[in-house]
Amino acid sequence: MNETVLNKINVPEVEEGARKYELSFISVTETGLTDVKQILTSFGLTPYFESPTSVIRLAYPIKKKNSATFGFVYFIGKPELLSKLNEALKFNTNILRSLIVTPPIEIKTRQERFTSKD
Repeated sequence: MNETVLNKINVPEVEEGARKYELSFISVTETGLTDVKQILTSFGLTPYFESPTSVIRLAYPIKKKNSATFGFVYFIGKPELLSKLNEALKFNTNILRSLIVTPPIEIKTRQERFTSKD
């Protein structure tokens, strides 16, 4: 993704004990993004950026499907909820595959670190 787009994302404040995550998914239908956001909010996780979904051709069939919809969502949540989230995604018949990772650390310049956020 273009770095200038990532810099313009309004990230909400991260509360104590919570972290930022990225959830990538492949779904059977184009409603996969809606399903993923519904699952995230049902666990009290806060999605703050979603990618536009796109139909992709799979390298090999997954559950007898040769094409699927790919997308990703950035969200904030507590680490102890991730195992329950993974289970919910596995049992959703619309989601073929999913992967949760922590986004890369944001590197700030010396000037950015010392300027105040007024």
